[in-house]
This record gives sequence, C-alpha cells and structure tokens, in this order.
Amino acid sequence: MSRRTALIALLIAGAIAAALGIYTGHKATEPKTPADNVVATFYSSKLPDANGTPIDLAAFRGQQVVINFWAPWCGPCVEEMPELSALAQEQKARAKFVGIGIDTAANIQAFLGKVPVTYPIAVAGFGGTELGKRMASVGRADQYVCPMLPVSPREAMAEVEALIADLSTRDGAKPVLIGSSLGGYYATWLAERHGLRAAMLNPATRPERDLAKYVGEQPLWHGGGTIRVEPHHLDELRALAVPAITQPERYYLLASTGDEVLDYREMLAHFPGAATRVIDGSDHGISDFAQYMDEVLTFCGVPADLLAAPPFDDDASA
Repeated sequence: MSRRTALIALLIAGAIAAALGIYTGHKATEPKTPADNVVATFYSSKLPDANGTPIDLAAFRGQQVVINFWAPWCGPCVEEMPELSALAQEQKARAKFVGIGIDTAANIQAFLGKVPVTYPIAVAGFGGTELGKRMASVGRADQYVCPMLPVSPREAMAEVEALIADLSTRDGAKPVLIGSSLGGYYATWLAERHGLRAAMLNPATRPERDLAKYVGEQPLWHGGGTIRVEPHHLDELRALAVPAITQPERYYLLASTGDEVLDYREMLAHFPGAATRVIDGSDHGISDFAQYMDEVLTFCGVPADLLAAPPFDDDASA
C-alpha cells in the first residue's frame, strides 16, 4: 500500500439497515447518570468546529445541555439531525445543544454543507471509531474515509463510485474497501466492478431477503421517528447481487460464529478461497474487533512496521 492509498470503510452502509437496527446489533437501553469525572472532562475540553475555530465547552457549564454524539456515516444520526436542529431552535431559551462529531473536519464540513444545523458542532476526530483511530495512530488519518450514504442502494453506490474515482485520481492508486454487514454486500459489488481489494467483516450476502419483511414505515432504533423502506430499495439491492466472486485473493473475510444477525456459514460459502479468519463466538458487531484490526489493515496494505505499536497507543497517536 503506497503512502497515499486510501481505505474506504462501509461500516454502516445505508440508512435502511442502520436505521432499523437489522445489521447493527444495537439495543435500546435506559440512560445512565454519568460519572462526575466524565462531566468534568467534558467541560474541560476545547474542540475545534469544522472550520478550525475552537469551541470552549466550559461555556456550557451551569446550563441545561443536550450533547449529541454523532457521525456523518451513522444512518440514525443523519436521520435525526434535522429534528434535533429544529428542537434546539425551539428550546433555545431552556437548553443549549452541542454536537460532538466523530469524523474528520472535512467530512463534517461536507455534511453540514448539505444539512444545516442550528447548534454548534465540535470535531472530535475518530476518537470513537476503532479503525479510524488506529489509522490516525500510525499517521494515516487522511487515508481513511467512512462516507455517509443515502437510503437508496443505487444512490449509495453512485456516491461511492464517485468517491473511488476521486481517490484514485488523488492518490494514483485504487483504494481498498472495508465492508461490515450491509457494507460488505456493497463492497463485494464494488470490488468486482472496479477490481478492488476488500476486507469483509461479517458481511451480508442476501440483504434483499433479510430486509423483505421490513418494507413500509419502520421505527428508527435511535432518536425516534421513522424511516420508509420502499419495495424499490429491495430491487436495487437485488441489482447489486454478486453470484460468485471472481478473484478470491482480492478478499479477506472475518466471520463470527456468534453472529446473532447473520449466518456465518453463508459468508463462508460466498467467499470460497478468500483469506479467512473465523472467530469462535463474538457477535455481529465484532465487539472484540481490536484483536483482529491490525490483521485487517495488513491485508489492506498498511505496512506491518507501522502497525508495530499497540492499537490506540497514546504515544503512537501523538
């Protein structure tokens, strides 16, 4: 992997699956009272906005504050943003709103150019994402892209194909894909169409079958509200089906036997001959992913010597 070869991560690929929680494996939980040290840490922080202007979070001390941790690549976050923005305007006399964006300033700025928000948005970088933080720790944050995708699979693929073209021109090399769940289904189609390498993390292989029962108005798992899954979305998924991969050496598969959403045996059958690691147990979200992350990145072409430092080592990310 050259210095400028990019990784495109399709981790929550499309609001259909992300919003319904079908491929995310998250469950709603009751909010908990934060520990005092967490609150103190928040108020002692200064984070830049998307333009680089510092936001002193201490300015919110002593007020009712609604903190929205979000990311442009998080389907439910994107869906709820207009409602939160309207609520912030409606309740501005009673409470202050602030967003903490888990992405690069450039990606957050691009999102805000499409979706205006009435409250301040701070940029926290990739502190909440394992792959992004790991890439930053080895000095390659600029090579990690995790795009926000629309509900429509057809539109989503058009956007990613444009991104592939832009990155290929920028870097003089084709990017590498990392696809999780529905993102793995998307990444398979893209890899075959563009001759790309792709790492699959518990990939979906038949999403049009699994999502068929969710056609119509469906509740969002996060933030309230609903999303409408249309029959043509399933048709668009069918159009992306890859009956058989053509070059197994281009693929890496990480599959969990404990996946509570998808059947790992279907994954194995769909990627014969690919470099494969089967995790005994774990879950759909691969909660122990940190153990396997460097193996994934090595397949993607990140030099092993750069990955010699332990993941999330503070010195490495300084």
